[in-house]
Amino acid sequence: RADTYDAFKQAMEGRPGFVIAPWCGSAACEAQIKTDTQATIRNMPLDRSTPAGRCVRCDNPAQAEAWFAKAY
Repeated sequence: RADTYDAFKQAMEGRPGFVIAPWCGSAACEAQIKTDTQATIRNMPLDRSTPAGRCVRCDNPAQAEAWFAKAY
């Protein structure tokens, strides 16, 4: 899990796997995350209760906990 963008980017540079992070729901944020890290959203929980916290990239209120990963 990553709550800051620096922690998110560091986790994406580490071993392969998923990183769970709060996401605002913005396509622009998702596109910037992909540009910066090559990671995309791979899973969204079926339980869409709004998570506490702020988007890992833009710091706007989070709309979901997204599971990000790179394609290998």
